[in-house]
Amino acid sequence: MRASASSERSSPDLPGSSGRGGRVSSFDWPPSTAAAGTSAVPLGLDRFLLFPNPIVDTGGSFQTDTNAFAQAYYAAVDPFGGLPPEPLPQHLYELAERVKGVGDSRRIGLAFDGDGDRLAAIDEDGSYVTPHEIFALLLRHLVTRRGLSGTVVKTFSTTTMIDRLAAAYGLRVIVTPIGFKYVAEVMRREEVLIGGEESGGIGIAGHIPERDGVVSALLLLEALATEEKPLGALLGELQAEVGPHCYRRLDLGLDRVVDRSELERRIRDEPPTGIEGWHLKEVQNLDGVKLVGDDGSWLLIRPSGTEPVLRLYAEAPTDEQVSRLLAWGKGYADRF
Repeated sequence: MRASASSERSSPDLPGSSGRGGRVSSFDWPPSTAAAGTSAVPLGLDRFLLFPNPIVDTGGSFQTDTNAFAQAYYAAVDPFGGLPPEPLPQHLYELAERVKGVGDSRRIGLAFDGDGDRLAAIDEDGSYVTPHEIFALLLRHLVTRRGLSGTVVKTFSTTTMIDRLAAAYGLRVIVTPIGFKYVAEVMRREEVLIGGEESGGIGIAGHIPERDGVVSALLLLEALATEEKPLGALLGELQAEVGPHCYRRLDLGLDRVVDRSELERRIRDEPPTGIEGWHLKEVQNLDGVKLVGDDGSWLLIRPSGTEPVLRLYAEAPTDEQVSRLLAWGKGYADRF
């Protein structure tokens, strides 16, 4: 599930370089306890170089029990560099370039959203690491290294890597409608090990029943320090365990708001045909309509319900197959 964090837009000016205000600073994070409200974790981060997201500065404020070197931006006027405050690959070009520019395989970039509750990352090669992959790596670490267990919760649009790992570990999986509020509801009533969503929000056992990007980042760094391997190497091991998984999402503008019951009826009456090399196994309708293939790949078609937008989510073993699923979904959307 790899993607390059590139964009056709030019990278934004560095804060402070063109009269926009702000400054660039390099500093050592001093030894201290972990961020307020979280438990201290033995990260051993002296072995890793950290690059908190240069566009979204919210997550750059936590401290660790280490002297790890880090670089961060603080923009006084526009902390998001003119971009939406979301940790998406098209927004992280500059972070990827910064990470690639450091001659050390231990480097990693961390990207948060505006309020620090969602996380994505850049690996040592400058490649975007999806929230799906981070979710899977954290589940793997909690079970294999921390020896923990419990229920795993994921939203309807989240990767099947979670299902495969949970099955291997003998853990129960609960699938909720899309939105972390549904994950949080389960976390409040059950012994949940970890819960996550497609957009990068992850909640961890022993913490609040809510997503927390900073705690997720600390746990990801703990996994790297524990394994003494860079992020790309851990992703390679993950892929060897669960198989290749590629994912992409596409938002389509429509002329009108689409009723979900109408969509479900159309899919039921006109099941998909003409997707090369793909065979429909079942249709699920927990939140939108998910078409599941016999190889485990899937396409989720989900109307917004509040605006004329149709969201397409697809996961498959190859990026080419993801493209075919999304192309079929786009063609289907043209009928509305």
